[in-house]
Amino acid sequence: MSTLGKRMREARESKGLLQNQLAKMIGARSAGVISNWENDLNKPDIDKLLAICKALNVSVGSLLGFAAEGEFICSPAEQQLIEKYRGLDERGQSAVWAILEHEYRRSVQDASGCRLVARGAAQPAEQLASEDNLAKLNEILDEQFGGDSNETGAQGAD
Repeated sequence: MSTLGKRMREARESKGLLQNQLAKMIGARSAGVISNWENDLNKPDIDKLLAICKALNVSVGSLLGFAAEGEFICSPAEQQLIEKYRGLDERGQSAVWAILEHEYRRSVQDASGCRLVARGAAQPAEQLASEDNLAKLNEILDEQFGGDSNETGAQGAD
């Protein structure tokens, strides 16, 4: 279960801040205070909590783990992914979507847990991992990346 301290640490780390940097930003006495909060040894008062949210650019609700019904809350890591995605041009966003769709289809399992869904039809996982399907994925990625992707693999190693 995620705690206030764990969410605080995740938010701080996603911003690339050290505990002492966050302490200075919010007017805390030391990095030890931040450490105690992140380890759930004690909790910040409301003024410090608001300062933390402002410094880390997160909502109070997300830091406290509270979401109203129907509210969509992103973790700091998810927020970072969204920010990076928005910074991509159309080609980059299209490539991300192609990979995301492929990975989502690969990971969706039916009730038995032994079959995956791909393009609307359930198929055994080992069939989806075939050389033909990997070749098709490479074709899709080549289309999305315009054929300029770097190949990394055993074939390229000397």
